Amino acid sequence: MTTPSTAAAALKMEKADLPDWKLAYRLDEAAAATGIGRSTLYRRARQGKLKMKRDGGNTVILREELKRFLSELPDAEIRQGESH
Repeated sequence: MTTPSTAAAALKMEKADLPDWKLAYRLDEAAAATGIGRSTLYRRARQGKLKMKRDGGNTVILREELKRFLSELPDAEIRQGESH
């Protein structure tokens, strides 16, 4: 029997395996693929750091824009003894 939590986990895993041929990602797909939450993606768009496209009720992020955004994030500084 599939419980709601295992079904949600399976759906999240499925969305994380996005095909390279996709030209754009819905917000839930972009969040699953990057590990960055939807609200953070929206916040970055409001800050002008990430461009989103809209067609009617659909909001998407173009694949090249998502790659650009990720490549411009600062490198993480991991100090000895830190674990996350």
